[in-house]
Amino acid sequence: MPHAKTVIAYAFGNDWINLIQPFWALPFLTVVKLNFREIVGYTALIFVVTGVVILLGLTFIPF
Repeated sequence: MPHAKTVIAYAFGNDWINLIQPFWALPFLTVVKLNFREIVGYTALIFVVTGVVILLGLTFIPF
C-alpha cells in the first residue's frame, strides 16, 4: 500500500471519528445556546454520508 494512501486514510479516519463525538462544537453550542442533543442527529447523518464517500474514495481512487 502506498504511503500516501495510508496517510490520507489515517487523516480521514481521525476527522470522521470527530463527527461521532463533536467536542469541536462545544464552544459553538455555548455561543448559540443549544443543547448537545440538538445537533447530534445532524452530525450522525453527516457521519454516515461522509463515511460512504470516504470508503468509496479510498477504494476506487488510484494511488
